[in-house]
Amino acid sequence: MKAISPLMLLAVFFWAGAFIAGKMTANVIDPVTMTFLRFFIAAVVLDVYFFLRGRKIVLSGTLLKESLILAVVGMVGYHVLFYLALETTTGIHASLIAALNPFFTYFLSILFLKTALRREKFLYIFSAIFFVSLIIVNFDFRVVFQGGINPGDLFMILGVFLWASYSIILKGFIGKYEPIDLIAVVFNVTAVLLLPFVDYGLLASFFTLEAVVVASVVYMGVFPTVFGYLIQQVHIKKIGPDRTNIYFNLVPVVAVSLSVLILKESLSFLSLFSGLAVIFSVYRFNQI
Repeated sequence: MKAISPLMLLAVFFWAGAFIAGKMTANVIDPVTMTFLRFFIAAVVLDVYFFLRGRKIVLSGTLLKESLILAVVGMVGYHVLFYLALETTTGIHASLIAALNPFFTYFLSILFLKTALRREKFLYIFSAIFFVSLIIVNFDFRVVFQGGINPGDLFMILGVFLWASYSIILKGFIGKYEPIDLIAVVFNVTAVLLLPFVDYGLLASFFTLEAVVVASVVYMGVFPTVFGYLIQQVHIKKIGPDRTNIYFNLVPVVAVSLSVLILKESLSFLSLFSGLAVIFSVYRFNQI
């Protein structure tokens, strides 16, 4: 990084906080309804902003089609799996699995963007996968054969793959639009897509839920979603996806710390060592 961006550091804290807020709502709000609420709130915030500023978006067929693709893969696909994962796995596990995103993105970029294959990167890829695997099986690979792997961890792995796919697709679209215009359309499309599948009974009683649950939903709708995505896309356009993605290295560090401090999740010495090894592997991978 040539210069540290305070805004990207703020986005890191917003995204890390989403793991904590997501855990607060897990098993209270179902994943589809939670994803709808998150993007409905975000869409309303941006729509009000556009209205107050007198800003209009020209809705072309291309913009709607590309927004639909981004909504299905990145917003619906990833986030439903993210909330589904948090129903059974810990914030620590979810955040460390999410750290594998650069590797999935790298593989997909080799396949679809003709990115050059660099063999030295694979040392850190295998290192990170190995240590994440240790954490997932709780340092006992016998559970693989005994059916003891937490399904939440598997959902998170699939979600990270979809998020990497979203990142690759976004690279092809982001240069055509103003970032705030694109995310506004994507968020509105996401909310509309999910409308038929939400729990309307829960929505009707939403404000009777515990205050911490309501606050967590509002937090996720505003901070990691509106501000986080906007900061990310502005920086992708300004400094490029590679330099922007370096900041993602910090998300698991902050998320694990918040999981211990706020959620009171336990972090054994072996888990701490493995987590640091994963983060170091991701950091070194991005330096090559």
